[in-house]
Amino acid sequence: MNTKSIFNADNFRMAIFLLTLIGSTWGTMWTFSSRLEDKLTRRIDRLEDKIDTRFDKIETRLNSFGERIARNETRLDALK
Repeated sequence: MNTKSIFNADNFRMAIFLLTLIGSTWGTMWTFSSRLEDKLTRRIDRLEDKIDTRFDKIETRLNSFGERIARNETRLDALK
């Protein structure tokens, strides 16, 4: 009677091959995902920096405009 064992050398090699394939695929996907996330994070950070800079410029301009209005109101009040 010739019965094949589940634990023969061919099955063992196939299992090692599949585990290696799955492990390398997982590692590659993890690396790709990590790099993509890093790029996205850097882009978001740059965008936030640009927005903050522009809001600061707008705030400076509005403050300057407010100061001019206050000076003009003072001058108008002095003329009354």
